[in-house]
Amino acid sequence: MKIVDVAREAGVSRATVSYVLNDVRTQRISPETRERVRLVAEKLGYQPHAGSVALRGRSPTIALIEVPYWPIGAVVGDALARIVTTFEARGYTALLHFERTGAGQPLARACAAIQPAALLAPEEQLTPSFVRTLRASGTRAIVAIGERPSPLVPTLVLAQADIGRVAVRYLGERGYRDVVALMPEDPAMSRFRDLRDAGAREEALRLGLGYETVLAGGDDDLERTLVPLPRRRPGPTAIYAYNDELAVRALELLTARGIHIPEDVGIIGCDDSPLARASSPRLTSVQLWTPSAWDAAADAIEALLSGGRVKSVIAVDPPRVAERATT
Repeated sequence: MKIVDVAREAGVSRATVSYVLNDVRTQRISPETRERVRLVAEKLGYQPHAGSVALRGRSPTIALIEVPYWPIGAVVGDALARIVTTFEARGYTALLHFERTGAGQPLARACAAIQPAALLAPEEQLTPSFVRTLRASGTRAIVAIGERPSPLVPTLVLAQADIGRVAVRYLGERGYRDVVALMPEDPAMSRFRDLRDAGAREEALRLGLGYETVLAGGDDDLERTLVPLPRRRPGPTAIYAYNDELAVRALELLTARGIHIPEDVGIIGCDDSPLARASSPRLTSVQLWTPSAWDAAADAIEALLSGGRVKSVIAVDPPRVAERATT
């Protein structure tokens, strides 16, 4: 069955059939004509050729997901797997595009080549000119992800600073009066590190807690910083670690030196990774955003593709603490 057969049966041009079946909204075609073309195509069993649809960049199933300039560890890898699984369960072909320069130009080139129906990308890359170009080329659903709402498109706000705030607020509620923030030296982690550290420091100031940031180097540096904590600090002291890996390093070092956890020093990590559940004692950790965040992004994209409205800030569950034996 060919497109010309559908056009003849529906009494329209081949171009009209193509516009309707590829869901092109830039052409003025009445709802009645669109419905008639779809019914005829269904009756005749016609399906557009997948390759030609992709080449024209009008596949309603392509969702491009931009992965920022992040270190890809186990936690980020798991999050990406969740994103892809969530979008594929909704019927999208989910494509990941990895940003390696931090400049945003590779994403623009990828969108020009693919012309996706939907795009989920970092807020800072969605400039006014880029958003205009995307919409002009047929990308109907654009959702940002970032620390703050975009003024241009709906945004999935996943604020890294909230992680630090949640951790320190929990420690204050547990009676700790002094917090040592254990942060990675790695420059590749500096963006998230600084945001989490800033959020934690703000919360400590609000609660009247002592707060000190320590950059984690080798184990010798950690030992010199962490082992004296029970003697150096006047009140109950806790370590807030950037991630579970750093938290477990601190846990192992302190317990090996005879420091009792959590009696002498409390420890909270971040990511709620398998490492947190396997440590001894088991590590308290901040759980990041659950799969509901990616469901929310998929819901927003579906609504935008169907012509609906979406709130400027897409609601997600906040980070929360998985309480275990180290606090």
